[in-house]
Amino acid sequence: ADLLVAETQRLLEQTADLAPDHRVAFHGGATLDLAAQTGILLGEYLVHGLDLARSARRPWPIDQGHARLVIAGATALLPRYLDPDAARGVRVGYDIRIRGGPRFGLRVANGAATVESGPVGPVDCHISADPVAFLIVAYGRGSQWPPILGGKITAWGRKPWRALGFTRLLVNP
Repeated sequence: ADLLVAETQRLLEQTADLAPDHRVAFHGGATLDLAAQTGILLGEYLVHGLDLARSARRPWPIDQGHARLVIAGATALLPRYLDPDAARGVRVGYDIRIRGGPRFGLRVANGAATVESGPVGPVDCHISADPVAFLIVAYGRGSQWPPILGGKITAWGRKPWRALGFTRLLVNP
């Protein structure tokens, strides 16, 4: 834990003078802007912190604003998380609206995925989600059913049932 805190502090110090859109190297030869990479790092803390808290039977509240930052950062990597077997023969477009946060499109066709920022063109399925519920479901840390039944994740559009298969198209980050 001490090393994690020290290395995080070092990262913050080394990037303090960089712009949020400054491009930085990321895993697997990808480059992301600093804001996205920082959001992804926050996601590691939140999600693995949740794992640890659950195993210790301790509470681990996740702030909605923090969840929005993680989702905004991780969106850039969604095409890399496409499961090629699950996506084989699938053609679908999603409009994802994170409540109070980012909105983006995900299109899957011919075994590949693309992400569109902001409002998107015609899609099969619109999804509106509470940021914490979306984070937990997208990272494979909880079932989609409690948030759906509680109204924290809703879907509509020409093919709203496609929302039920959204996470099956992706491997867990």
